[in-house]
Amino acid sequence: MHMIKRILLNRPGSTVCALATAALTVVAGIVLNNQLERAAFERHEVLLRNQVLEDLTSVRVGAEVVMNQRALLTLALEYHVSVNPDISTEEFNAFAELLMGEFGGVRSITLLRDTVISDVYPIIGNESAIGFAPLEDPNQRAAAQAAMQAERMTFTGPVELRQGGRAFICRAPVQVANSHNLEFEIGDYWGLVSILVDYDQLAREILALVPEDIQIAILAGPDRELVFGQELSKDSRPLTTEVQLADQTWLVQALPVDGWPQAAPGAEARFYFSILLTCLAALLVYLLTSSAIRYARAASELKSVAEEAQHNEAVLEKTARMAKVGGWKFNILTDEIAWSDEVCRIHERPLGYVPELDEAINYYAPSARPTIREAIKRTVELGEPWDLVLPFITASGRKIWVRTIGEGEFKDGRCERLWGTFQDVTEHHNDQQAMRLTQQAVDNAADAIFFINALGEIEYANDVASDVLGRSLNGRKVGVADNVLSGYGWQEKLLELERNRVCEYETKLSNLDGREFDCDARLWLVEFEGELRVVASYRDTSQTKREVQMRNVLFEQSSDAHLLFDATGIIECNQAAVDMLRMRDKQAVLECHPAEFSPELQPDGRPSLEKCIEMDRLAYENGYHRFDWMHKRSDGEEFLCEVTLNPVQLDSGGALLVVWHDISERKRVIDQMAASNRELQQFAYVASHDLQAPLRGIANFAQFLAEDYSDQLDEAAHNYISRIVSGCKRMQKLISDLLSYSRVDGRCRPFEQVDLGGVVDQVIDVLEPSIVDSGATVTRDKLPTVAGDPSQLLQLFQNLISNGLKYQNQETPKVNISVRRHLQEWIFSVADNGIGIPEESQDRIFEIFKRLHTQEEYPGTGIGLAICQRIAEQHSGRVWVESAPGEGSTFFIALPAKLNEEKSPSENSTTTQLASLNSSK
Repeated sequence: MHMIKRILLNRPGSTVCALATAALTVVAGIVLNNQLERAAFERHEVLLRNQVLEDLTSVRVGAEVVMNQRALLTLALEYHVSVNPDISTEEFNAFAELLMGEFGGVRSITLLRDTVISDVYPIIGNESAIGFAPLEDPNQRAAAQAAMQAERMTFTGPVELRQGGRAFICRAPVQVANSHNLEFEIGDYWGLVSILVDYDQLAREILALVPEDIQIAILAGPDRELVFGQELSKDSRPLTTEVQLADQTWLVQALPVDGWPQAAPGAEARFYFSILLTCLAALLVYLLTSSAIRYARAASELKSVAEEAQHNEAVLEKTARMAKVGGWKFNILTDEIAWSDEVCRIHERPLGYVPELDEAINYYAPSARPTIREAIKRTVELGEPWDLVLPFITASGRKIWVRTIGEGEFKDGRCERLWGTFQDVTEHHNDQQAMRLTQQAVDNAADAIFFINALGEIEYANDVASDVLGRSLNGRKVGVADNVLSGYGWQEKLLELERNRVCEYETKLSNLDGREFDCDARLWLVEFEGELRVVASYRDTSQTKREVQMRNVLFEQSSDAHLLFDATGIIECNQAAVDMLRMRDKQAVLECHPAEFSPELQPDGRPSLEKCIEMDRLAYENGYHRFDWMHKRSDGEEFLCEVTLNPVQLDSGGALLVVWHDISERKRVIDQMAASNRELQQFAYVASHDLQAPLRGIANFAQFLAEDYSDQLDEAAHNYISRIVSGCKRMQKLISDLLSYSRVDGRCRPFEQVDLGGVVDQVIDVLEPSIVDSGATVTRDKLPTVAGDPSQLLQLFQNLISNGLKYQNQETPKVNISVRRHLQEWIFSVADNGIGIPEESQDRIFEIFKRLHTQEEYPGTGIGLAICQRIAEQHSGRVWVESAPGEGSTFFIALPAKLNEEKSPSENSTTTQLASLNSSK
């Protein structure tokens, strides 16, 4: 110091320069050292924060494990109750004791059936909880109601308990599956299960995880209330992480015990400034050199910290890929979306891909897009987060299922950003779907199905099994299988099952009433959760066997012959067939070829073989076919049968069920009646001629008397003669109508296509004098062409139109003929404005000789409408009337719209022929 002082004093310029240089050096050193100290401080702080973060992560993981261990107990209880909705108190206590033995700190386990606590374990000390309804407690109402309405587990607390102390409550709604759950929706609501976890126990377990060199705070609920640890102010800048717990997220905050190191730049600068002033310039190089070395070391350590952070980030990325979960965020103000690498992979897009919002939503299946749009809308407008599992279509078109979670960030009441996670849950969803489908298949199976464990206990039985046995088995163990299925070779079949793993046999079961029924049984072994179980399936065959017996009785007892044909010939027949064919026995029939029972030619001249092929073809085309067929008995006698062919399907292939109904006797009667009818028709012709000749003579001679002896006869004689002539004419008209009536059935002209418009025009021409005299109007619509007898159809419409002109009051007659199509028929109507017909007489007017008026009022024979009815029936049709007195009448004629042109009246059914012959008689 003295030497420097001396130099400085001796050389003033150098001194000023040296002082200036020293001053500049000192200032530069102070600045440089200050920066180095700040860098060292930051390095120290980074290391400290990493250490605290590592401790915080350990605490978070430990707390998450501790809390979720109890949550898993709740889920285990929820699952057990959902598959055992009829769980008894004893079963519940046994299962609860098992759960409480897994982890400590569980104060009680509770069942709420619907809204009331029904079971508590342990019951000692919790007796007051039985019958308690949380919805009636103001302190628990909101949480309980939220848990009942939720579709997942909820976590609340800590709450003050009525029995003393504080606890957290894990609640889970129980949904019981039903037969309508074909998709992945929830089932029927059953109630709640809850587990009370002791607060003090959890506090001890969680706080035991906290290292001595940090202080923590665990915050829960939307208001972030302190649950464990000590309050940490925001100004202390605590590190924060999240704990995922059931339906909510907790925050875990941490600080070093002494807080973060506080820098004092002013004090340090003054301290080092005094050192620099005392060490002078000689120490400046040393200080600069040492500071440079320290700075290099600090930079190297900072690089190591950065590399460690990158390593941790890589580990997290790998974990996300294994879990197929990634993160995303959406800036509402800028419409920018950011996906993590795993989200890009799930979408099957390149890493770093940036989509538009609409594009991102369109990856969801069309059915799910309204759901995700509504979820985003409610988050933005109401702040409600979402957690959804939805169907999804990747960029390559692959269909998967994803779980999307999102929530919003708000500033000044406005949502500015959305963020969340995105996970591929296809495998989990498919497993759940397969489980649901399997459960539904078993529940909805038509067979009775039992699941039997290694102890011989029936663990599960579907509803059919309960119905079959007449007792409730569903959802609970009902005892050993021997007690339910005993007495039917059960033990012997189990031994066979041990050898072959599958066993099928016929057996019997009985219900509680003691009624036995036949069953087809099938047993097989399955492995479930590492243990072998027996699946027993029983199908009730008693009804099937009864039906087979009834069909056999009907088959054997029928008076008609029943035969079953296939490609090989006759494979079965009944006794009626044996008797009808006059064979020795059934075996003799089965050994014959079907062609042996038919003559070479049928009555129409066609070969039997050729016509048989056509009949078989029609049966297979129409589902059945009925026709008449000439057969031959074993003694050569031919007989006529009505044959019905019905194609059937047997296990061995297609076959024909053939039914023969012997109509030879009926045919003989019909032939006799036909011959009798021909004789009657001939008699009608002869009678008509023989009766009309004398009547003409009587009428002529009476007229001769009136003309030749008119001056000799008085007025009474002339009146008598007039009555004789009128009576003869009426008799002639009656005979003529009777002859027309009998001819309707006797004509055998083949039907032809008849234009009914032309027919009605002919009728109008014939009736023209009457139309002109009465001033009547007769109109018609365009009428179709039908198959029939032209002369009969002309007579039909002539009778109806002439009646419309005749039965009139003083008004001008009007008759209209119209038509409409109804299904396979033409419905013709002949409407007039005449006097009408009372309802009680409308059926009677179609009977022969039934008249409603006297000859003086309206002349006629009473046969015209009967002829109309017979003509309609001959054409496979019908006729009826709708009328009211004073309102006119409408006669309806229904004729087939499509009728075989070659068909004639003689080809009608046997019933129609019999009716016609009887009517003729």
